[in-house]
Amino acid sequence: MDIFATRCPWFIAGPLLGLLVAGLLWAINKPLGALGGMGSTASIVCTMTFMGAAVATANLLALWIGGAP
Repeated sequence: MDIFATRCPWFIAGPLLGLLVAGLLWAINKPLGALGGMGSTASIVCTMTFMGAAVATANLLALWIGGAP
């Protein structure tokens, strides 16, 4: 289990994550992510409200834990 003792380097994890998301998008042919399906089901006002709340929550949590590393 020593393989999990260190982080995967960013130059390996980033492309692998990108390939995973692209593969899932190709396989299921549906929008992915928290905001992926908002465009087809809601109005622009609802989408912008949701995005604003997500950004505000992220900022509040960053301030609460002491900012960015």
